[in-house]
Amino acid sequence: MVIFPNTMSHTTHKARRALFSAYTNAKRFFFKEAKRRIIMETVTIKKEEYERLKQAEKLDRELLEDISRGIKDILSGRVKEV
Repeated sequence: MVIFPNTMSHTTHKARRALFSAYTNAKRFFFKEAKRRIIMETVTIKKEEYERLKQAEKLDRELLEDISRGIKDILSGRVKEV
C-alpha cells in the first residue's frame, strides 16, 4: 500500500490514487487474461501420430533456426552473390 504524506495537495493525492487504481486494474486484467489462456484440453491420439507430430515439430524448429541464421547473415553482410 502506498502512504501519502499529509503535505500533498488534494489534487495530487487524487491523481496518484487514480494512477494506482489504473495500474491495479491493468494488473488484474492481465492475470485474468493469462489464466483464461492457460486452460488446457486433453486430447487422445495414437502413439504413432504423437511420434510423427514430435518429428514434425523438431524439423520445423530446425528449419526456423536455419532461416533465422540466414536472415542474420544477410543483415550482417556475410552473404556472397552467386
